[in-house]
This record gives sequence, C-alpha cells and structure tokens, in this order.
Amino acid sequence: MKNLINDYLQQIDAQTQAYLNLFNGLTTETLNWKPHADKWSIAQCIDHIITTNEQYFAVFENCMAQNYKSHWIAKIPGMTKWMGNMIFNSVDPKNVKKVKTFAVFEPTQSNIDEKILQEFEENQDTLKTFIDNMEGLEISKIVVSSPVNPYIVYTLEKALEIIIAHEQRHFNQAKGVLEDHSKNQ
Repeated sequence: MKNLINDYLQQIDAQTQAYLNLFNGLTTETLNWKPHADKWSIAQCIDHIITTNEQYFAVFENCMAQNYKSHWIAKIPGMTKWMGNMIFNSVDPKNVKKVKTFAVFEPTQSNIDEKILQEFEENQDTLKTFIDNMEGLEISKIVVSSPVNPYIVYTLEKALEIIIAHEQRHFNQAKGVLEDHSKNQ
C-alpha cells in the first residue's frame, strides 16, 4: 500500500511541475486565450482541475473518518469495477474524444488571472495531503460514489487513478491550446 500511495504522490508532483514549467509566467491574456468560443482556455483547464479535485475532498475526509457509507448500488457484483473503468476510460489521456463534463465541474469563470497557477499548486498540495493520509486505508476495498452522482460507484483507489489521469488529460488539452496560441501569434 505504501508503494502505491508513494507512486500517486510522485505522479501528482510530476504533473504539478509539468503544469508550472509550461504555464508559469504566461500573461493573463495568453492564459485566457481560446482557439474557439466553445473551447476552454489554459486557465479554464486549470480551473476545471481545481474545481474537480475539490469535489473529491469531502469524499476523502469521510473515508479517513471511516464514516463513509457506500451507495447500495455498490453491492451489485462487478458494478464498482465496471463503473470505475468506464469513468477512467472517459478521462484517460489516450482517449482524445471530447467528453462533456458535469455542470458542477465547469470552469468557474472565463477571465482568470495568473494567480490560477498558485491556486493550482495549493490545490495539488491539499490533494497530496489527503493521499498521504490514506496510507492506512484499504483504498482498493473502500467504495465511494462520484461527487456528482451517487449512483456512479468505484473504489477509492480507482478515484485516485481517475484524478491523476484527468489531470494529465487536461494538461494535454492546455498544452494544445498553448501550441495553437503560438501558431496564431
């Protein structure tokens, strides 16, 4: 378990550094530039990651307090594995197909200042603290619901895999926006 937790922490550190290395120092204008009106800017991708991760924090708190109650649907054989894999596949960075997000995960605004990177780094530190504190939990056996839909259930371990893949997917998206911006300048 300790190795798995350390692996997750290392992945979060690597992703945090990748975001900061590529996007730190960009102007507010560049961070908010959109290739099309219906596309997200770099800042919106980062804001979306922060918003999404924060939705999981209450779930993590309840798991660590050992008072998390799994939804009854989790008792259906194979349901948690099937749903977990379905959600993971939808956020997998290898899946380039556009996926509509839930309204609660939408970026909070469209004109975001450069402090978003500091907020992102702080959010990542909070995420790492939660993950580090999960060391004594059996994350492969604890079943949680998605923060947006109690009927979508998967293991706490899968939730962490989903979060990490999701961050990588939006890093790739934001990187593409930056490349498009550079071509249009």
